[in-house]
Amino acid sequence: MPIPLLSDVYTLARALLGDDQISTGEVFTNTILLPYFSIAYREMWRAMTNIGNPRVHRVVYYVLPANTTVLVPSTANITDIAEPEVVEERGAFTTFAITNATINSSVPSVTFTVASTTGLANGNFVTISGNMGITGTDGFWGIANVTGTTFDCLGMVSTGSYVSGGQAVSGTDQWVEVVYNATLMDNAFNTGSIRSTLGEYLWYEDMFHFPPCNSSRQLRITYNADGTPPTNSTVSVGVEDSLNYLGTRTAALAAAARGNIQEASMLNALALGSSQNPSMREGYLADFLNPMVKALQNMPPTFRRKPPYRSPRSTTPTIW
Repeated sequence: MPIPLLSDVYTLARALLGDDQISTGEVFTNTILLPYFSIAYREMWRAMTNIGNPRVHRVVYYVLPANTTVLVPSTANITDIAEPEVVEERGAFTTFAITNATINSSVPSVTFTVASTTGLANGNFVTISGNMGITGTDGFWGIANVTGTTFDCLGMVSTGSYVSGGQAVSGTDQWVEVVYNATLMDNAFNTGSIRSTLGEYLWYEDMFHFPPCNSSRQLRITYNADGTPPTNSTVSVGVEDSLNYLGTRTAALAAAARGNIQEASMLNALALGSSQNPSMREGYLADFLNPMVKALQNMPPTFRRKPPYRSPRSTTPTIW
């Protein structure tokens, strides 16, 4: 089962509560369901932590302008970062500003409109980021059906309607790792020279710090999510096979809040098993946690390249 969107959770919860005559719900709207989803999501995150699998890896792409030395995660549409895992860069890319996007549900694919597709060809790959309105578009995609102003990203399973923004980036350079350097703020900014690549970064005060670079660089940032429940219905919940648990547990909590105790008990039995206790790992919660346990048991040890610097929020970074 694919990773669900928050809207998928809401849809399932409404169906279980019998409030699916209209897509947005008559009683159990997104606004009503959000706090109950947040509880279910945090329970799921604690359960994942208890089995030793608290990390959900996400990947985002961002074009860092020339001479930019600080990147606030929210600027790159990162709102749930616990710590960066890997930062990579590349140059020699072309950016295409997206002006429209249309879902082709039968393929599936999404057709993007730009001012000009000069430089793009069928079979090329692009990264998509920053699109507002259509879900599931951010990432690395192959393209086809290139015309003078449009191209299709194949394999996109998306919902929603385009609102604004977004960019496609095409490049042939290989990704090169940006090395973590805990002493960057003490050394790189005092050399008096501007580099042609970034080369190094520092994660400090919940921001990315880079040495000055004389050209824009595309970043690929892999990071660990911090367990903050998403609030935008068009975004992914980030955990594969979690739909049955999240939808059912959200519905159970909403039913209990409305005084429907019998219905809540029935739904909780499905979500949490006979104990109706999240810590017991039964029901739908166990269904997706148990494969995680098996995967962890069979996984060889992994070693991080370099643990990110976690600042105590002092004014001067500690030197490792």
